[in-house]
Amino acid sequence: MVERSEEWNRALLLLTDDFNKAESRAILSFGGWRHPVREEARRRQQISVEAMYKAPSDTAGWTTYFVEAVREYEPTSFRPTGPFGLARKDDCGLTTTGQAWVHVGPANKSEVEMTSRVSYCDRKGVNVMLPFGTVRARNRTYWVYQFSGYEDEWYQVVRPEPKDIDVAVTFHAGSCPE
Repeated sequence: MVERSEEWNRALLLLTDDFNKAESRAILSFGGWRHPVREEARRRQQISVEAMYKAPSDTAGWTTYFVEAVREYEPTSFRPTGPFGLARKDDCGLTTTGQAWVHVGPANKSEVEMTSRVSYCDRKGVNVMLPFGTVRARNRTYWVYQFSGYEDEWYQVVRPEPKDIDVAVTFHAGSCPE
């Protein structure tokens, strides 16, 4: 996808509310830790789309996108101890990464399925999608891709449709303990 294209900008608009909700869920998952940037200020902080992949859906008139987005915070905006209870010695700010299946259909209908993770700017613990392509089998379209990061490598085959991500195959290729 071309950055700043109409599709790129539309994806950003479609996922902003879901990104905010997913970020709040990710923050709550730390149990007792509070993000040093208040929610109102977080919502004003820009979200950037870093990657976007697209393929036609099997559902007539629908297109499926996989979008990776990020919201980064300045290192001065948080206390020396982050959400993981570890003090940082460098100037690495907090980062929220989001991954979403975005389905766009006729008459401006859309469905967004988003997850997010709060980490430091090194994004340790965050995996990114490396798509291999799509495969047609039995009149169905499957996405084939790798998720990779510092610690893990996964391969998946999924059939993403509005309101349903059907995971056909998942293979954990390996992980590196800390």
